Amino acid sequence: SAMAAYYYEDPVRAAILLCKRGGHLWYARELADRMAVRIWGAEPAPAPGFRPRDMFFRELPVYHCIVPVPPHQAMPGVPGLPFLLARRLGILFQIPVCTPLRVTKGTPVQKSLSREERLANAKRAYACRPEVDLSGKRILLIDDIITTGATVSSCGLALLKAGAVDVTAAAIAVAEDLPKEKQIPTEKSR
Repeated sequence: SAMAAYYYEDPVRAAILLCKRGGHLWYARELADRMAVRIWGAEPAPAPGFRPRDMFFRELPVYHCIVPVPPHQAMPGVPGLPFLLARRLGILFQIPVCTPLRVTKGTPVQKSLSREERLANAKRAYACRPEVDLSGKRILLIDDIITTGATVSSCGLALLKAGAVDVTAAAIAVAEDLPKEKQIPTEKSR
């Protein structure tokens, strides 16, 4: 299963891009906190920079570890946004973060591809490191944006092949067409 806190549109889109491209890595903390509130029902923090409250998450399933989606093109010394989100969620949920996934082949960046190209590109693009044994583990897989689901599907399959019994994907945003009732009318649609 997969879930996201928001649609990938402003101001969430702006915050994600500032974190990923603008070097504002501290935004990841606030974005992860918003995931905790919107997805798992935490009470919002009293002010930016503080932790969400009621962090005992009576409804939170038992996850053995949190796994971030590895970046395709990591900048040296800069962790990817999924890792930063996972690290913060690990602190909030008191669940360890592990990094068993690796990129298996040089593939183009997903954002420049069509839906069909994304699906083909992500197939077999991820694997778990050979020494990893996730037997019997329930995994929370973290990505920043889910567009077609190709990346989280490929990562989820790799985790299941390594022995995980359950993989749940979560992201700060989903990039998909909004339902008609949520779309803002344009000049053409009026």
